[in-house]
Amino acid sequence: MKYLPLFLAFVLTTSISFAQRKPNDQYVPVKFKEIQYPLQAFPGDLKTFKVVIENAHSSVVSAPKRDALLIANDQLKMDEENPDITLKINIPKGGLNIQKELKKRKKTRQGKVVGTAYYVEASYTFIVNYEFHNNRTNQTLLKGKTFDSAKEEIRESGTSKGAWKNYKTAGMKGPIRQWRGKALRSTFKQITNDFNSNFRKIEVERSLGVGKVKGKGDRLPDVQNAYDLTNEAIDALNEKKTETSTTKLKEAIKIWKKALTESNVKKRKARVNDRITRMLHYNLALGHYLLHDLTNCRKFAAESKKIRGIRHRAYALEKLADDKEKRYKINQVQFN
Repeated sequence: MKYLPLFLAFVLTTSISFAQRKPNDQYVPVKFKEIQYPLQAFPGDLKTFKVVIENAHSSVVSAPKRDALLIANDQLKMDEENPDITLKINIPKGGLNIQKELKKRKKTRQGKVVGTAYYVEASYTFIVNYEFHNNRTNQTLLKGKTFDSAKEEIRESGTSKGAWKNYKTAGMKGPIRQWRGKALRSTFKQITNDFNSNFRKIEVERSLGVGKVKGKGDRLPDVQNAYDLTNEAIDALNEKKTETSTTKLKEAIKIWKKALTESNVKKRKARVNDRITRMLHYNLALGHYLLHDLTNCRKFAAESKKIRGIRHRAYALEKLADDKEKRYKINQVQFN
């Protein structure tokens, strides 16, 4: 019995500490699909295209026609003889701009220097200009620039001569040899993405994050419930269950707005402190974005950015909202 007061004091202290924990936020990655409308109308009379690679250098593999098929879709088919469009790809005259530098570092064992290791650090940049040329009107449909790069430390050696030998081997059958194909594949992919972004109505996948309370979230069960609802809404969205998704998102938004009425950004131990407030504003921006309410998306993203801390998520949502609004207006799609 003499230990009972001590035990009760411990329980009381623990309970007070539990109640005064500083709520913290964290963001869990989510992916969702949505329709991306084109930036301009594609001429309906253009049906075929061919690829012309200009300034092809010996360091560049011959034109990978199979990769050009990425561009071919329900709108365009390849035609080498009499194409409606010519895709001109201007390869840099020097091919891959490979930079190489011999470097060294100390080799240690149990904290003591036991030798020197030599290695070559190699990197490249590959900048390509391209143009979709309308052969019927002799006008440019679309033009732009792609960029690709890579860096790698080639296998080290005990001598500088050995390091250069390893570099030469890497150029014949190692990673550097593979760079040429990688650079061209990346170039075709970027060109395809630019074409799709400008001319096609396509489904795209977005990667963002949903804010939740770090840990069990036992001090904010309402906010945790809204987090679960949002994930369910995104799952429904990906399954084309629009009505279910909308209902769950509206429930989550209602919970977040109610929680914001408790906001106290000056008191770190408040149930809805600065970090939770920032997270709630971000989640509200995300929720409204998913509901195509771009005005409120930007409004809550701006509020989220006002609070110190990491702001890149809110910036990303603002950028997406601006892009979506521009595309909606061009294609006369209604939104809020």
